[in-house]
Amino acid sequence: MVGLIHRLMLEMLSECYGQEKVSQLLTQAGMSQNRVFRLDTNYSDPEFQCLLATILRETELDQAKLEAQFAAHFLNDALKRWPVFFSMSDSAKSLLERQPRIHNGFASSMSKQSDQDQINDKFHLDSTENTLTVHYNSPHQLCGLYIALAKEVLNYYNDSADIEELSCLKNGDSECCIKLTWPQAN
Repeated sequence: MVGLIHRLMLEMLSECYGQEKVSQLLTQAGMSQNRVFRLDTNYSDPEFQCLLATILRETELDQAKLEAQFAAHFLNDALKRWPVFFSMSDSAKSLLERQPRIHNGFASSMSKQSDQDQINDKFHLDSTENTLTVHYNSPHQLCGLYIALAKEVLNYYNDSADIEELSCLKNGDSECCIKLTWPQAN
């Protein structure tokens, strides 16, 4: 996982709890208080999972609430960081269809092919006129974060779609499969 999620998660927590709490969280997760997460570096899965577990334990937030809070923070950052992605997309569906390509763009900054493959293999999708089926496979099992982000994108575009999780890694399935269905046009 590239450092964007780490960086923005810690930024959000600093805004909510203060930098001293973030320093404590990093220490409790076995990391330096001065740890800097880079966008062009792939960080280990166990390291992220330890950080996430520490955040959940120490903030007493459940994962769904943390993911929803983070999704709003992430969208605000993305609107500033990558405004062109939003201006290129005339709808939530259009942006969400681009999401795997945007995500996989991070892989190009990785020097090792194995790191590139790890990023590129997380998402793929199937799209029809009024559905988007997202296939997600990651040891982080952040399908809830994807759903929370999809809801934020829908809100941003003043759009609505039904979201259904058809399968989930957390339930022992081979992948998370999330289906978004937009109402049929009349």
